[in-house]
Amino acid sequence: MRFHERLLRRLPQWTAEQTGQRVAQALRRRGVADARYDAEDFAVRGAGTTYFLGNAHLEINSTWPWRRAAVLERLLDLGSSRAATVSLDWAQVRGRIVPSIRDRFFVQSIRYYDELEGREPRPVPHRRLTDRLCVTLAVDLADCVVLIDGERLERWQVAFDEAYEEALRNLEQRTRSGFEPLVAGRVYQSPWQDGNAAARLLLEEPLRQLELRGGPVFVAPSRDRLFVTGTDDDDGLASLLRLIADEAPFRHPLSRIPIVRRWPEFESMTLPARHPLRPLLQRQALRDWGEIYRNQADLLAVLQRRRGDPAVLGDFLLFEPQSPVGAPSSFTTWPIDCECLLPRVERIALVDPRNPPERELLGMVEWSAADRVLGLEASRCDEYPPRHRARAGTASIVEQLLAPRGGPAAAG
Repeated sequence: MRFHERLLRRLPQWTAEQTGQRVAQALRRRGVADARYDAEDFAVRGAGTTYFLGNAHLEINSTWPWRRAAVLERLLDLGSSRAATVSLDWAQVRGRIVPSIRDRFFVQSIRYYDELEGREPRPVPHRRLTDRLCVTLAVDLADCVVLIDGERLERWQVAFDEAYEEALRNLEQRTRSGFEPLVAGRVYQSPWQDGNAAARLLLEEPLRQLELRGGPVFVAPSRDRLFVTGTDDDDGLASLLRLIADEAPFRHPLSRIPIVRRWPEFESMTLPARHPLRPLLQRQALRDWGEIYRNQADLLAVLQRRRGDPAVLGDFLLFEPQSPVGAPSSFTTWPIDCECLLPRVERIALVDPRNPPERELLGMVEWSAADRVLGLEASRCDEYPPRHRARAGTASIVEQLLAPRGGPAAAG
């Protein structure tokens, strides 16, 4: 972790209430007389517009306290810049379009925000990169990067594939330098300071001068940072995994899960069961999924209330053995007396809140065993990260789940 990031984490942070009230005050100074903070939705509403504050809150707290007021004003200015791009035509932007790596939940969250604002969900054209990441298109302006949605492409009468090829060419022209060594002969890091370092994993030229052992393995912990080592370099991979375990980017976070490039495709890295680095890789991946599920829950809980959906959101929980070589695993809890939207995990803890505390836990079942009884895979919801609807359990269903043929169970 960089020194300034460690220091920032120790400094007082603005609370959600402070961010909301200060944004509302700033908007009122700009003439939005009815701007008011909505704590329930973590948003500011005014002049018929809703300003959701999740990203702004993160951005503000990622800078020094004495600069936060200026950052807030800059973010409001950027909102005006983004609105101005609506009037730009294809000829004006084609030389500025670039590919932009995004968390797949970013695309999902746009749909959530549109639903919260009562609008039809905007299509966001993108290409799937891995199970965690995707490639979108953006216009790189002087003061901000603006996402290109389906409405803009339709207005320009340009197909996504055509725009994508243009974006790759633009990125290649901007990439004059190559990776820099971080761990001699083992791990390399991105030198680019244009807020789009992660997208360089799409390019071949920056890799040509690297002496990698095997194919490239990337980690893009944020849009601003990119690391690479070789698939056959165990020492390099160990250095990279330990490095990103301590890496805590505040701005534009993506994923700490390594990405393997098997040209022309990409996939999240996996290791054989007996590989010495497998526990470390698993721990990294599960922590990553846990973080994205928490981000989803913050928004989805608000939507559930708006939709009138009584289903409880199951938490993505992580069991981490104290031994560094022990295998971590994921699980969730299902209160059997209610409907639940379960995250995709390895095991499910069956809980009956009606019992005394010492007897609430009925047992643990493997996901595959629960799927056979509950049909979880067939009940997958249209959400990302994935969730599966489990109806309230009857005594018969619980008995099937805990029976030996339904999967291993541990008595509470």
